[in-house]
Amino acid sequence: MITYALLIACATLTISHCCYVFPKEIKDPCTKLNCSQGSHCVRSRDGKEAICECLESCPNLGNHEGSGPVCGTDGIDYPTLCDLNRAACTKGANITVAFRGKCGRGSDCYHPQYLAGEIY
Repeated sequence: MITYALLIACATLTISHCCYVFPKEIKDPCTKLNCSQGSHCVRSRDGKEAICECLESCPNLGNHEGSGPVCGTDGIDYPTLCDLNRAACTKGANITVAFRGKCGRGSDCYHPQYLAGEIY
């Protein structure tokens, strides 16, 4: 009866708001994946397969440690570390934090090639 009630509740909600309960004989496919920063595990509808997908958006962390702006090694300002990781995932690029805070402008120190260690 509880399973039926859960299915009715799931039918009225969107998929993202529904918790899938794995039968004991099926293992969670996300346990085998190691999704990179900026992505998350997305299970198939039947719960048997999973893939890593880039995040569509980042949560608002308020005054949390990861909430301030960061300068990426690509020379671009990102509002948060999550936004930097999401951009790296979407672009398929290796973008890391050069430093916390905005990159700044008008200085060779903030040039993307300098930040990547290609020029000195």
